[in-house]
Amino acid sequence: MKLALGCVQFGLDYGVTNSSGQVPLEEARRILCYATQVGIDTLDTAAMYGNSEQVLGSLLKPFNSEFNIVTKLGHVTTKTELVKSFNNSLSLLNQSQVSGLMLHRPEVLLSKEGSVIASTLAALKAEGKISHWGVSVYDPIQTKTITERYKIDLVQLPLNVFDQRFASSGMLKQLNEQGVRIHARSILLQGLLCQSQWPSYFSPWQAQRLAYQKLAKQHQLTLLQLALSFCHSQPLVERFVLGCQSVAQLSEIVMAYKKSQGQEVINFAELANTDIKLIIPSNWPTNKQRA
Repeated sequence: MKLALGCVQFGLDYGVTNSSGQVPLEEARRILCYATQVGIDTLDTAAMYGNSEQVLGSLLKPFNSEFNIVTKLGHVTTKTELVKSFNNSLSLLNQSQVSGLMLHRPEVLLSKEGSVIASTLAALKAEGKISHWGVSVYDPIQTKTITERYKIDLVQLPLNVFDQRFASSGMLKQLNEQGVRIHARSILLQGLLCQSQWPSYFSPWQAQRLAYQKLAKQHQLTLLQLALSFCHSQPLVERFVLGCQSVAQLSEIVMAYKKSQGQEVINFAELANTDIKLIIPSNWPTNKQRA
């Protein structure tokens, strides 16, 4: 199973379509149980995801080593800050090591402290406290600059039917050739790609929305299935990170992912968009401003 469970909703009220808030503790437990049943083996979290690490730390013990945990550090600019932040994450997660550790603010690698930060991460890997280290990135140019300076193991990047920048630029191919593991996020654009109607903020992209819905209808797929079928067109990606608010929602995602597998080849090129006001959720206004 190439799906990974994004755990931001375990610690925050997150997502443009999230109407139920932060996932309750018992529902989070049930989600983890279901994930093991369907073959999801990777959990994605971060120090910046509210108390997500703490919630996972309270739930993971019964699952032994069934999950590979990937977490991301917040804003660190020195070796001391990095080590302190990482040790805090390990403590919250109740783990002695994690599979992946990424920088949530990768620009630090391009600062004067970059070489120290990179060598510290490499040292943690040599000590066996992490298996892979890397960065959570936002655009191909930034990624290219970082990978030209450092040999990293893991990159998490945005990728979906609208945001095809990393695929069309050849960056996915380049990362793969360098032996970098690729994890993709924003597959559903915070759930926007599953909605037939969008908040008023997105009215400038009505043509984009209609083209997306037309393509789904043409291939007799739901909007969710079409969004997930894009995953099957990206063989270089190791894991696709998707969050959920309930077992029912995760089950729907898993079923849609499986149903979209083996579909005829779909031409997604016409949906590609480079407008960062649409494809990068951090540029969106708040929920109240979007309504």
